Amino acid sequence: MEENPESLSGRSWLAAGVLVALGAIAMPVLNPDLYWHLSAGKYIVQNLRLPAADFLSWTENAAPWTDFEWLAQIVYYGVHSLAGKAGFFALKLLVLSATFPVFYALLSLYGLKRAAFFALPVWGLALMANSDLRPENFSILFFIVLLWRLEAARITGKAWPASPGAFAPLAAFFALWANLHAGFAYGLLLLVFYAAGAWVDWKLRPAGGRKPGWLSSLAVPAAAAGALMNPFGFKLYAVLLQHAAQAGAMSRYLAEWAPPSLANIWHWPFMVFLLVSFSLLLKRFLKERSLPMAQLLTLGWLAFEASRHTRHIVFFSMAAAVYSFDAAARLWEPAALRRRGRFIFALALVYLSLLVWPRYLA
Repeated sequence: MEENPESLSGRSWLAAGVLVALGAIAMPVLNPDLYWHLSAGKYIVQNLRLPAADFLSWTENAAPWTDFEWLAQIVYYGVHSLAGKAGFFALKLLVLSATFPVFYALLSLYGLKRAAFFALPVWGLALMANSDLRPENFSILFFIVLLWRLEAARITGKAWPASPGAFAPLAAFFALWANLHAGFAYGLLLLVFYAAGAWVDWKLRPAGGRKPGWLSSLAVPAAAAGALMNPFGFKLYAVLLQHAAQAGAMSRYLAEWAPPSLANIWHWPFMVFLLVSFSLLLKRFLKERSLPMAQLLTLGWLAFEASRHTRHIVFFSMAAAVYSFDAAARLWEPAALRRRGRFIFALALVYLSLLVWPRYLA
């Protein structure tokens, strides 16, 4: 007999899933760049202006500085002033756990509310690669919010943005994102791939496919214009291009830019997501003879980037988790999926209990 999610047993399983998911992201704050960000935030607050030149490093002292994480640094300085190191941990947990209800909303889109007890631990593992306190935490939250909105538009076919007035919130969303962290570029590319995917779906199936009007052609320009509402204007895009050009060199010296490795247990969930997500998409294609091209394009791009640089792992893993559950909902009956779910829940718990938590509890 299937458990009612409103029953005591159902609520107990859901609570256990939330706790395991929180356990996957509740790692200590160890980021060595944190006090560098804190110093920058202090400078901005005390001088009421952004630093124009580097004053925090020896080799680059007085070099021109485009401080594109300035708003996150102000947040860090404010939190640390109020609550110290405990505030750092609370901030990190707050931002990352804020993704949980958004992920739950995605599960609801796919009719998988009852799968939340094991889907949430999977989501925790997806976020684990970015479980330290970093400005990138904000990009994780913004990315999943945007992905949820795009998936809702794709599934319902309702135009988004629905009216000219709706472009202002989209531009404001990207303006805030761009001032917190340069990961807004992930959002712009996500919009591009969803727009391209909608068009390809329509071209491949012109008879039965919907016209690609569910994502407005002005969404990308509106988002890109919103991102320009930062103290540096177009220069922010130049910084992104510079980082992309230097990625190969940085991969030889910085761990976050190096490729993933099987020798690193933190990368194991990524390896599993890589295998499982593409396997499920293939299985879905063989069953339905079609795939949402937006999902395939997005996942392919993120898989390529994550395989080259570790810092992209979390974005691939998030998309892989979302698309895997969408495919699973179409491949198996809910009861069969929940039966598999207890096994998945157990695997996540074993991985965390044996390989992750002991490193911080010793």
